[in-house]
Amino acid sequence: MSSVDYVLAESQKRQTKEKEEKLLEKIQSSKKTVLENSCKKIDFKAPIISREGNGVIYPNTINTIQGQSGVHKSRLVEIFIALLLSKLNKPRFLGFESIISREYFATYADTERNLKEQFPYALQQIKRMADIPIEKLDIKLDPFSFIDISREDRFTALKLYLDDIRKKVDDHLFIVLDVVTDCIGNFNDPKESMGLIDLMNAYINSYDVTFLCVIHENPGGTEKARGHLGTELINKSSTVFQIGFDTKGSNLIKITYKKCRNSKRFEPIYLVFSEETKGLVLADQSQIEKAKNSKAQKAKIEEVQRVLGEALKEPASKTDLLQSLGDYFKCGKRTLEHRLKTIYENQLPILNDKGQKLVLDKYSERRLVFYALIPTEK
Repeated sequence: MSSVDYVLAESQKRQTKEKEEKLLEKIQSSKKTVLENSCKKIDFKAPIISREGNGVIYPNTINTIQGQSGVHKSRLVEIFIALLLSKLNKPRFLGFESIISREYFATYADTERNLKEQFPYALQQIKRMADIPIEKLDIKLDPFSFIDISREDRFTALKLYLDDIRKKVDDHLFIVLDVVTDCIGNFNDPKESMGLIDLMNAYINSYDVTFLCVIHENPGGTEKARGHLGTELINKSSTVFQIGFDTKGSNLIKITYKKCRNSKRFEPIYLVFSEETKGLVLADQSQIEKAKNSKAQKAKIEEVQRVLGEALKEPASKTDLLQSLGDYFKCGKRTLEHRLKTIYENQLPILNDKGQKLVLDKYSERRLVFYALIPTEK
């Protein structure tokens, strides 16, 4: 080995050793902090957003709004930001409340809307709900867009921007990433996805910040947030809201709490879009009851039994069967899944085109669920 190679090798060893020592120091430091705090009385922080006396979003957490495209995810974001900037809890905030004695500063990162009309209009909506004059520029809301930044540069740009803004803000920083999958180059890449998750985790543990991430669900009516990033984000989130139309073709919007780490799951919230305010408002009881009655009338058990007898001449995968039934009955997948479950569990009789009495059978094959009609044992 030459003298130059020797020096380089020794330098590499020193750098490796120094890195290992720093990692060990971090672990020892976190252990000391946890042990010391475990010996004290723990006063949990009050939620920054609550509803009907129940904490919904807590400080220093990651939270997520998920839903299909076009279900008003961003309008729910507008309501949360307006609530934190307002000094009054009003009905326009869908029953959500905040600690108005505390000061908040919102940072709103948008990745989809244009800069001339769509994103500015969203900011105007926030101002209207928070009783802030439209022409007022100096407010505690800092919007920025990723439209003009290439995907491969967005993660770096986000980190630079957040590092800069947190140094200038003394209030609790409420950071919205809408849409979070557009903040990295590839939302299916585990390394990039975990890099963004690690950044958010580092922030909530080191600074006075809270994250609210908006993410699309996979197309096709599934309830899974998009990509590897979506999977990890839901795992790391404290509260996960799902927003969508109650049933296919319905105007009734439903917010479901898919995850509440700090509390029990709460009852769904039903909303409608108001043409007057161009925003979301609470649905009245008559609208909710009308939707429930409509669902009950769609795909009645007897009708599903009849259609199964005519159409299920050979085994079909659950996906294909639901698609076929959905095309026929024009109703949501959940309704049909419930009907199939009722028919299968109660072994309700089904007559085929030959007049034979059959029952619905369900089995798994190659990790897929299949349905078939088999002779009844009765």
